[in-house]
Amino acid sequence: MEKHVLYFEIELAARKIRKFGQEIMDQNQLGITVEQWLVLKVVHEHQSINQSQIGALLVKDKPTISKMIRSLENKGVIKKMRSNLDSRAFDISLSEKGNEWMTRLMPLIEEIRFKGLKGLKNEELSTTIDVLKRVTENIEN
Repeated sequence: MEKHVLYFEIELAARKIRKFGQEIMDQNQLGITVEQWLVLKVVHEHQSINQSQIGALLVKDKPTISKMIRSLENKGVIKKMRSNLDSRAFDISLSEKGNEWMTRLMPLIEEIRFKGLKGLKNEELSTTIDVLKRVTENIEN
């Protein structure tokens, strides 16, 4: 396989995964996008995190993250509190409703994840992860 085709296949797979994920979320009338789910997941994993950290982890720019956070805050699933370390920043955490959403979303997320990985052997998964990590490291260095 030619090297330039690899990037196309990575992008194509990522787009199809997002599209499938959005279809599942829409079918279940969750009122949330795949991108918003990723923000929720990061906030859930870190308990309390600021907007800049979320953007860095998801490789998203500040306006995009701001818009998603505002939308999630309007839905009542996250809450913002002034940071004790920096009065200009906010610490973002899940609300009680956000924790309930996480419980509801996890089985659907697992369905989305496992559909794409169906039939892959553990060694194939490990090799794929290793290759993708090396591609990322090459770009970052």
